[in-house]
Amino acid sequence: MSDSTLDRLVTVTEYELATSASAYEEAITALSARTEREGLAGVVTYRFYIGAEGTDAGAVITYEDSATWLRHHQMVAAWEEYPALQATVRLTAYRVFGSASSEVRARLEAANLPVRLFPRLAAGFDR
Repeated sequence: MSDSTLDRLVTVTEYELATSASAYEEAITALSARTEREGLAGVVTYRFYIGAEGTDAGAVITYEDSATWLRHHQMVAAWEEYPALQATVRLTAYRVFGSASSEVRARLEAANLPVRLFPRLAAGFDR
């Protein structure tokens, strides 16, 4: 693996839907489109899913590094699409794979979220 891929953070988020699956899909489609259009190039992947029963959802996002994670969250928090998304979900789990910086860890801790960190890569590869 290249050094740059070792710096990446992958987040896996699980949500309980607070509204209908279609309301969630509409909100996340708007946020995703704006992120693709105006967001940071260091947001490498941005994928959102709806569970089979339509009562929960999840996301898998890959960030180039911790600095990108921080800048992305600061940016989208100021967009109107973000509170629209937040109104449709309740966060139930947040997983961070990769070595998050102390600033990312402090921000997660301050937010009092159900977070688990997986900082140590045991094995694997990127193509």
